[in-house]
Amino acid sequence: MFLTDEHLCIVMEYANGGSLFSMVRQQRRLKESMARWFFQQLILAVDYCHKRGVANRDIKLENLLLHLEEGLPHPLLKMCDFGYSKADFRWGRW
Repeated sequence: MFLTDEHLCIVMEYANGGSLFSMVRQQRRLKESMARWFFQQLILAVDYCHKRGVANRDIKLENLLLHLEEGLPHPLLKMCDFGYSKADFRWGRW
């Protein structure tokens, strides 16, 4: 994260696999093993945010990015777009 004279900029790492929305639209459905893989990662991401006092209030397929990593059976899931998120500093470690 960094500030300019006019903007607060939030930067995240590059996800080279597009969005989960694009994948589902292209494939029409996911195999159970792949859906379970993504769901487990989503639960871990939400838990990570909640433990730090952040609630992402805009979780949808378009805001779940995929990163293709060599050696893994399926892409990694990355949650993005925290524009509507809510932070409660009493929860977190800030």
